[in-house]
Amino acid sequence: MAHGASPNDLTTVVRVMQWKLLASVCQLLDDPGISETEVEDVAWRLFQVDQTDRPTAIIGGLLESLLETEPNGQERTG
Repeated sequence: MAHGASPNDLTTVVRVMQWKLLASVCQLLDDPGISETEVEDVAWRLFQVDQTDRPTAIIGGLLESLLETEPNGQERTG
């Protein structure tokens, strides 16, 4: 702010950075086969579970759902 940024500018920067982090996590959950060297030995999936906590269905399409909330509106569809 000492260099002329407004509080709204800083809020926007933080919101976009948070959104990008969440988008990266969603992408890893949606496509566990991504071969980034930092996570090449890690595979994640998000599942719906039954009453005994057994996986019943993969929950996918997380990144596509998140794109609808993109902070600057450039990725929104419809």
